[in-house]
Amino acid sequence: MIILIEASNDSAFAGMECDEVARGLKMATESIKSGEHYDQSYLNMLFGPTGSIQEISIDNGWGDEFLRLAEEFDGLNERR
Repeated sequence: MIILIEASNDSAFAGMECDEVARGLKMATESIKSGEHYDQSYLNMLFGPTGSIQEISIDNGWGDEFLRLAEEFDGLNERR
């Protein structure tokens, strides 16, 4: 997903620029991999309906891919 975001143009509706979203996802990924605490509410905000990632994905033509990835994210959240 980070690759898609980095290749995307900013969305006027996202509330965050693509580089900021990608940076946040990279930091969360690194924290998760190292077993450190990460801000779950921040990730929920990014992945939520009409959140920054969805708005970026729609404006850049990968909205269907976002829905698939968001479903995986939701599934991981349910297992926590």
